[in-house]
Amino acid sequence: MWVSGYPLSKFDPETRKFTHFNEVPSSYDVKIGQNGDPWFTSPQNNKIGKVDSETMKVTQWILPTDKSFPRRLEVGPDGMIWIGEFSGGKIAQFDPMTQTFKEYPLPGPYPTPYSLGFDTDGYLWYDSHHMDVLGRFDTKTGDMIEIFISPFRNRHAGILPRFARADVVCHKSE
Repeated sequence: MWVSGYPLSKFDPETRKFTHFNEVPSSYDVKIGQNGDPWFTSPQNNKIGKVDSETMKVTQWILPTDKSFPRRLEVGPDGMIWIGEFSGGKIAQFDPMTQTFKEYPLPGPYPTPYSLGFDTDGYLWYDSHHMDVLGRFDTKTGDMIEIFISPFRNRHAGILPRFARADVVCHKSE
């Protein structure tokens, strides 16, 4: 069981002990890749990374946009890693094979991608947290559409990972 926080950690339920990865002093999101390796974001360090599940070796990559504050990530059906660059206003794609990034700027005056999730048709959905919109991103073409959520202040949309078409969650901050 992987635990984000300070530092990235792994909990072994059998021994009831934690293994701390001090080379990752802070992490925010953790997702398991197709081969079982955990992928993580480290917003304060502007990095994503993975832990090799066999050797426990940590590898990290710096995002191309400085201070982009990568908060959430999602592993795509094709194994690509998708990252919401919260302060960078972009969605980044990371190719684990070539170890390269491709960034996609989001529309609007203050895009802040937070939650990410793929639907059953392979579209990547995101919420632009401070703009109160949901976006649907076509990872094959780069096309995107955005849907305005609410005229009310402090309403934010969230995406459930691997959601079916109806699993969009909205909540109002109190």
